[in-house]
Amino acid sequence: MTKKVIIADDALHFRELYATIIPQAFPDVEVETVETAEDLVSCVLNGDYSLIVTDNNTQSRINGAEAIKQIREAGITTPIYMISAGSAAVQREALRLGATEFYGKALFDDETFITDITKHLR
Repeated sequence: MTKKVIIADDALHFRELYATIIPQAFPDVEVETVETAEDLVSCVLNGDYSLIVTDNNTQSRINGAEAIKQIREAGITTPIYMISAGSAAVQREALRLGATEFYGKALFDDETFITDITKHLR
């Protein structure tokens, strides 16, 4: 079964970055990208993903933390990794709502990220 990852970020640069580094490390993984948290929730509720990656600020009606909340309330246990420029308060909120891990964009280290997600994509 092919593993799939969905990435939500309103910034094209970051969507492209994550959509490039994941398949480089995991060539058999399919990557899908969306711009908004609403699109993320819709896709996750109607799809089958092995991993979810989201920003908090997706320039939409809901933010990434709310998307995490809605996904978890729907009973979906897929690992969710938030990568955001948000504050420590955003980090705490994302983890409280069910994010698996939080990374700050300013200090984002793709090697650490790839190491952390390996257990979900092998």
